[in-house]
Amino acid sequence: MPADAAAIFGRHKFRGRTKWLALRSPECMVESEDGLRLCHCRALDTTCRRPMVVTDGTRELLRIQRPEENFRLQSMHEGIPCTDNVYVVTDLISNLEVGVVQKPWLKGVWRDVWIVRNSDWVEVCRVEQSSLVWALIRTFLTALPCRYSVFHETRRIGTIRRSWYLARLKVSVDLLGDPETAFDRRLAIALLVLLLTR
Repeated sequence: MPADAAAIFGRHKFRGRTKWLALRSPECMVESEDGLRLCHCRALDTTCRRPMVVTDGTRELLRIQRPEENFRLQSMHEGIPCTDNVYVVTDLISNLEVGVVQKPWLKGVWRDVWIVRNSDWVEVCRVEQSSLVWALIRTFLTALPCRYSVFHETRRIGTIRRSWYLARLKVSVDLLGDPETAFDRRLAIALLVLLLTR
């Protein structure tokens, strides 16, 4: 990975936001905690039928796509129900598949849950809403802030906060508890982009 790409994907804290009043086809930006712009994604497709491409302004970094052969992909991997949404993340610099972000349907009925898998489809992280009570309240009041806990195996390694501010959706990621980067930052940025599209 080039040094400048490593600088983008080597951070432990970053945040993303949608563009002002761009509700139909929003543009989202990813910044470091000190406000340095890292990358952005344009023309987000909430169905993910078309690939979403993350760029740093000069080149393409990541592709996030819900493939048309979604059901065939899931049937190849045990434990992936066909009702779940699966998003394949590809590193466009090396042109290699980085991993998968999975949105379970049944497990996410009462509490929002995301599962992050590596390129071998082995679960590496689980992201779930911190409070079940707050999750139930947000079912009816979706504009309320939402906090997620990030787990690697049984260890809590970080938090994600999703909120609205002045008609813009904002997501903040804090992975300071994961200095060894068990949660690949490329997958973390892909998850951030997916959280901004919902």
